[in-house]
Amino acid sequence: MSLDVAAESQALEPPPDPARHYRVLGLPALADRLWRVLLVLAAVIFAACGPAHALGKTDLVYFASLIGLALSAIAVPLGLFGLRKQPPSDHT
Repeated sequence: MSLDVAAESQALEPPPDPARHYRVLGLPALADRLWRVLLVLAAVIFAACGPAHALGKTDLVYFASLIGLALSAIAVPLGLFGLRKQPPSDHT
């Protein structure tokens, strides 16, 4: 008889909500998170070019500058696309 009571109580309970910790990031939200990382990485590369140039590594400085410019060129459009992200709603 206890099995019937358990089956009835399970049948009356609503289905559990999906996990709340899982969220799908849209493209604007992903771009908003990514552009800062790329821009900081480009700034670090540009900062490393000074000591490398002082040590006479001009080829390294040339290629590092190109990589930094490419990262910056990717980060700016991503930042502009990230502006399309909707602000979080205040639904509680």
